[in-house]
Amino acid sequence: MLEKKLIDGVVIKLGGEQFTVPPMNLKTVRRLLPAFDQLKSGSLDGAALDAAIGVVHGALSRNYPDLTADQVAEMVDLSNLEGVLSAVLEVSGLAPKATGAPKAEAVPADAP
Repeated sequence: MLEKKLIDGVVIKLGGEQFTVPPMNLKTVRRLLPAFDQLKSGSLDGAALDAAIGVVHGALSRNYPDLTADQVAEMVDLSNLEGVLSAVLEVSGLAPKATGAPKAEAVPADAP
């Protein structure tokens, strides 16, 4: 059986595991446009949390198609939400790269 090669991206740590987050493809970006608008509102309510889960899950699903939104919701918490969202949006070209200390490391997916 062939092992699926991961798409290059940034490596983040969730739930004690490392995940390579690739850039979102246009199909995913288009589907998540309402979620991006919700995130821009700056509120921290149920709709914003659902939007955040959807965006993170949408990005991760390119490399981890069996990962569910519920699993993402279990691994993302308020202590890592900002960093995870920043990594997802930056790698996808939807937010400028943050200055200062890096929150995620850009590496090829097949790097050790």
